[in-house]
Amino acid sequence: MPGEDSAVDLLIDAADTAHRAGSLDTAARWYRCVLRIIPSGDQRIRNIETRLASTCEARGEHGLAISSLQRALMLTPVGAGTERAGTIVAIASNQAFSGDMKAALRYLDRSLMLETGLEDGGSRLTLEVHRAYMSIGLGTDVAGAARQLERTIEHARSQKLSTLHVFSMALLAWALSTIGDHQRSHAMIDETRRAQLVLPAGESSMTWLIHSFLAYVEARYVGPSAGLCELELALEDRSARGHLGGYAGILASQSKMLMDAGQVRTACSTSERAVEVARVSRGVNLIWALAEQAWAQHHAGDVHGARRSAKEAELAMQDQWVPSLWRARTRWIITRLLTPTARPQRLPLRLIDSFGGSEFRDVSAIDRPWACREMTHAALASHDQTAAARWAQRAFKEAEGQEFPLPKFHARAGWAAVALNSGDLAAAAAALNAAFDVLGDYEAPLERAELYLLRATFRAIQSIDPAPDLLSAEEIYQSCGDNIGLQKVHRERSQGHPSRSVLLPFPPGEDQFGGLSIRQLEVARLVVDGKTNQQIADQLIVSIKTVEWHLSRIFEALDVSSRSQLSKIMRSGQPPW
Repeated sequence: MPGEDSAVDLLIDAADTAHRAGSLDTAARWYRCVLRIIPSGDQRIRNIETRLASTCEARGEHGLAISSLQRALMLTPVGAGTERAGTIVAIASNQAFSGDMKAALRYLDRSLMLETGLEDGGSRLTLEVHRAYMSIGLGTDVAGAARQLERTIEHARSQKLSTLHVFSMALLAWALSTIGDHQRSHAMIDETRRAQLVLPAGESSMTWLIHSFLAYVEARYVGPSAGLCELELALEDRSARGHLGGYAGILASQSKMLMDAGQVRTACSTSERAVEVARVSRGVNLIWALAEQAWAQHHAGDVHGARRSAKEAELAMQDQWVPSLWRARTRWIITRLLTPTARPQRLPLRLIDSFGGSEFRDVSAIDRPWACREMTHAALASHDQTAAARWAQRAFKEAEGQEFPLPKFHARAGWAAVALNSGDLAAAAAALNAAFDVLGDYEAPLERAELYLLRATFRAIQSIDPAPDLLSAEEIYQSCGDNIGLQKVHRERSQGHPSRSVLLPFPPGEDQFGGLSIRQLEVARLVVDGKTNQQIADQLIVSIKTVEWHLSRIFEALDVSSRSQLSKIMRSGQPPW
């Protein structure tokens, strides 16, 4: 009836206006109202279901979005290949953002086998490209995904599908860098840049993803600032804000790159924003955002905040599968922050598990020298010089053929730590000089500060004044806002003698006992003196519940279960390395 049609049109306009204004609850309510009153055979139902799905996705309700999209797909004619492909990709994307990327990959595989009418307008190519995207994110057969993308690029070029062509090239550059084919990855970046120049403005909602892929590769080859520039372009793309899960992922990536660039304070605020968005989106990217927040908080000196974020990420990982794209880094951060400093012998096995076993299944070729260096430090922390040397040697092998500085730096810095620990000063000097040479002008301020600390230790061992190197490290940490780094410098300066702590992944915090606060140190020392909880409460003028709370945090931080164990550690003067 004409009156009903007018009412439906008014409701649709109201819902569209609310969606554009960001009133997502109102938009969803109006769209559902339209679906209740519109006749069952109305041709507009499919579009309304699609718009409702977009609204639900923006609200982080991926399950509801998938249901709406599946209803829209049922109403899409078999011959409408482009529309069906777009809906299938949207379903898979919502499955991925909800944390089930494996289900998304299976759904795309099944659709490619069962769907007919996908040959027109690059519909099948669209599904194949997104299948390759899921494969790279999962870390399954990345080389096969790269080969598929090469074929897709040729077909997209011949069919003049410019957006799909550029998207496929950016994705291929990412895939090639992941498997360590740096020369071809470089070439693909250049091709993508040239193709972007002729891409019609505002043609596609995939532009933000293109910038995200390029950011990942550019950050590795050129430096974190180059990656941050690409991410800014991704964040400026309005379509990115319609995918809250993806938007949270961009912010988490930005936080990581800010840390790499030494911008600790900005990384803290960015990661906080990433967590806020990820909580709304309710997807797997919340784990990533929490881990990056924990790492930024740790370097800013917020030890307890970092542990809280890391614990929340660890609990979330028990319930959700995590994509390989950032699984190793997330688990590494959790391991680094939650392994008690008083139990370093546990670190090697935990790190191995974080990296996906001794084969480093979850670590890309680019990052394997870094992973080897982490294993080197873990072995040093647990007094296993043989294992440390073995991991340092493997770092050199993993760095072979790498064309940019960081892999080579990690190999040489790891070897310098092993040589210093064993007393081989000639080898340590050669490795330190090589590490400085390899790093050159590359933008890696925190790594450079670590190197200055290592050289300060080397000079102190040789009875040479380490003050210039300590000052250089201090200036870098100060400019970056890295309070943990400043604590290292101040500790080394105050000791006035060579310290083994700079060689370890977990040098003691400002109190030498796993980041205990001043009040917790007071409680621990009174326990050593044999005081009861009531006597401690009376002396510190606090309640007995406060003392009990402090003791629980102390036991957790130092991984002890009794007052006698705590007393033994405190009397030793430092955690038992």
